[in-house]
Amino acid sequence: MLSNAKTIFRELSDQLASVYGPDEAKNIAYLILEEVTALDKTDILIEKPYQLSGEPKEKISNIIERLLMHEPIQYILGKAAFYGFKLSVNEYVLIPRQETEELVDWIIKSDHQVNNMLDIGTGSGCIPIALAKHYPSRRVHAWDVSAGALAVAKENAAANEVNIRFHLVDVLDQVPDEEFDLIVSNPPYVLEEEKAEMQPNVLDHEPGTALFVPNQDPLLFYRTICELSMSHLHSKGWLYFEINERYGQKVIDLMNDHQFTNIEIRQDLNGKDRMVRGQKS
Repeated sequence: MLSNAKTIFRELSDQLASVYGPDEAKNIAYLILEEVTALDKTDILIEKPYQLSGEPKEKISNIIERLLMHEPIQYILGKAAFYGFKLSVNEYVLIPRQETEELVDWIIKSDHQVNNMLDIGTGSGCIPIALAKHYPSRRVHAWDVSAGALAVAKENAAANEVNIRFHLVDVLDQVPDEEFDLIVSNPPYVLEEEKAEMQPNVLDHEPGTALFVPNQDPLLFYRTICELSMSHLHSKGWLYFEINERYGQKVIDLMNDHQFTNIEIRQDLNGKDRMVRGQKS
C-alpha cells in the first residue's frame, strides 16, 4: 500500500520518542528523512505520497538502531549545522552546540575592529570558520591539541571556502610566538564528577579530551589562556570564553586578576551563565 511522508515521519518520531522525547524525536526524524529520502518539511505537511522500501528503508532502519543505542544523529550522518553552514563531524570533534553559536554571534555583533583572531581548542573549526566567513579579509588562526580534530577542521574550512591558519598546539605546553587582537576559546570545562548528569549520547560518543578538564581543576584552561594573553594578546585586545555555568564569577575573578577591563558575563538562551569577555588593559 502506498504510504506518504507524514505517515513515515510519525512512525520514525514514535520509535525515537522513548529515548529522545517527543520534540527532539521529531527534529531527528526530519533530519533522517531529508538525508535518506530528500523529503522535506513541506512534503510532510502536504502528505506527499512516498513508498519507503529497498535501500532507503534499510538505511533508515540502521540509523534508528544506532540512535536507540544513543549514538548522536550528527555522527551517524557525519555532519552538523552551525551558524547557517554545514560542518563534517566525527568522533574526533565535539558536536557544535547552540551555546557556541551564541558566543560567535556575540563576537560578530560586537564588531570589534580587529585584524588577527585566534580560536584555542578549535575542534570542528566551527568558531574560526564562522568568523572567517563573516570577516573574509581578516586573519584567523585556530589551535588544537588533537591532530584528528585539526584534520576535520581543515576539511570543514576547505568545504566552506575560508582561509584559516591551523596549528597543532597544546596550550598547556609551548605555544607559537605570535600576538592577536582577539582570542576566543571554548575549552574543556566539564568535571569528572559531572558525568552522572550527562546523557549517554554525549558521554559514550563525544571525545573526552574535548569535554573533561584535567586534574579536576575547572579553571585550568581559563587560567592558562589568561596568562597566555598577557604575551599573546595586543593591548586593548579582546578575550572571549565559553564557560561552565558553575564558574562564571571565578572566571571573572581570573580576568580581573590579569588586569582585564570591560568584563561582561552573558547567559545563554536557557538562562545559564555561559559566556564571558574582557578587554586587555
